[in-house]
Amino acid sequence: GGTWGIPGGKVEEGEKREEAIVRELREETGYNANSLPEFFHTVYVQHSEYNLTYHIYFTLAREEFTVKIDPASHANYMWVTPKEALVLPNLIHDLDSCIKLFYKIDAYI
Repeated sequence: GGTWGIPGGKVEEGEKREEAIVRELREETGYNANSLPEFFHTVYVQHSEYNLTYHIYFTLAREEFTVKIDPASHANYMWVTPKEALVLPNLIHDLDSCIKLFYKIDAYI
C-alpha cells in the first residue's frame, strides 16, 4: 500500500495475458477496452529473494471515460506524464525501468 503505479496484475488460471490486461483495466480504472492491448516488451527483474517478469502491453483509450477506482483497493489516482511518474514518491519498485523503456526516456533522469 501507499505506492503509485499503473494498472496491472496477475494472470488468473485459464486466462490469457491479453484477457488479464482487459480485466485489470476494467477492475482498476473502470475502462472497458474495445480491443485487445498490443504487446510491447517483456522485462525480467532479478532480486536476491525473488524474480519478477513484467509483460508490457499498451492500448489507446478511443473515447473519454471517467476513472472509477475501488476504494478498498486504491486510495487515489491521478494523470501524470511519464517524466512526472518517474519522480513520484513511492513509485512501485522497478516500474521506473518499464516507463523509461516504453517512453524511450533517458535512463539518467
